[in-house]
Amino acid sequence: GKETFGNCVSLTEITFRSSDITVESDAFIYCNALTTVNAPCYWDNTYTFADTVTVNIQHSYDNGFCIICDGYQPAVLTADKYDLDKDGEKDSVYKIGNAGQLYWFIDFVDNGNYHAYAVLTDDIVVNEGNVYGCNGTKAEGWREWTPVNYSGVFDGQGHTVSGIYCNVTSPYDVGFIGFLYCDSGYAAVQNLGV
Repeated sequence: GKETFGNCVSLTEITFRSSDITVESDAFIYCNALTTVNAPCYWDNTYTFADTVTVNIQHSYDNGFCIICDGYQPAVLTADKYDLDKDGEKDSVYKIGNAGQLYWFIDFVDNGNYHAYAVLTDDIVVNEGNVYGCNGTKAEGWREWTPVNYSGVFDGQGHTVSGIYCNVTSPYDVGFIGFLYCDSGYAAVQNLGV
């Protein structure tokens, strides 16, 4: 329905829980204190908020995939724990704990961040069922894996990634990582079971 906020000079946060909400273009004109808007990922926001307002899009994740919009849960960046390139300094590293975060990271790498570093924090199952014995036939609901070229350090920390369905016609660039190259001094995929 239509939301009316009126003269809400002290309102600082609004949470929308429905996709059916229509916000009039002047609905927040008197909400001078508004700093945060929380909305579900499927909400069609046609209103432009001031630069001082943070809009938090909220997802509902299952194994790191949004059950509403199919988006990926971002991996968690840390810069104070790991020295993956063994240079004596802590590196900026993405922590990956589920399949959606793994797909997010691979998409991040594929979009030009070839030198990004990552660690697994848990075993990951991408697809359930016999991916190895499927003879190239994709089962309904399986997520397809596209290998990428990579020049960073991916440390599995002894964990495994299973259920990867990769159906490419080329005999090259096949597998967890399509092509690993070292152009920055150190690149590796290590301590990982696939």
